[in-house]
Amino acid sequence: MENTLVQPAAGLAMALADQLDFRPEKFNNKVLFRAEGFNLILLALLEGQEIPAHKTPRNAYLQCLEGQATASIGAEVLPLKKGEIILLPKDIPHSIMALKDTKLLLIK
Repeated sequence: MENTLVQPAAGLAMALADQLDFRPEKFNNKVLFRAEGFNLILLALLEGQEIPAHKTPRNAYLQCLEGQATASIGAEVLPLKKGEIILLPKDIPHSIMALKDTKLLLIK
């Protein structure tokens, strides 16, 4: 039973990652779904690309679909690898740096 829950999620992650290409000049993003108080956004960063520090008015979650990155949240730097998810707390500056070619799902 456990495998039936994990397998579709893994397949979905691959399908999501395939929906967005990398851009050499800057990170890329694509809004998958937008509703009041809820957004799903794909992000693609080539190794070395960064999403600059910014704040958001509500909590957000960032899941790594492929690759590897670091998330700077306030003074803390957290690693983020494929399959992992982190909380980006509201009103706290955060930035993302790709250590490898990386695709992320932002849920906010």
